[in-house]
Amino acid sequence: GAISVYSTPSEAQIFINGNKVGTTPLVAYPLVSDEEKVDIILIKEGYQLKSQVVNFKPNQSLEPLNFKLIKTEP
Repeated sequence: GAISVYSTPSEAQIFINGNKVGTTPLVAYPLVSDEEKVDIILIKEGYQLKSQVVNFKPNQSLEPLNFKLIKTEP
């Protein structure tokens, strides 16, 4: 399977199951996991952390994920 992750603004770091896999936009990243749930975390300096757990079946591509990042207070 594969996953695509987008964010506004872009260039947020993406962690999947604790491993850094790149930055947004991430298109058709090959997803290999024995788990049925995948933990996705986005981190960008000056913005609140975003996380989402998605259900995953092997050999199934997920719908693209779009995150709107919120600025942290100074």
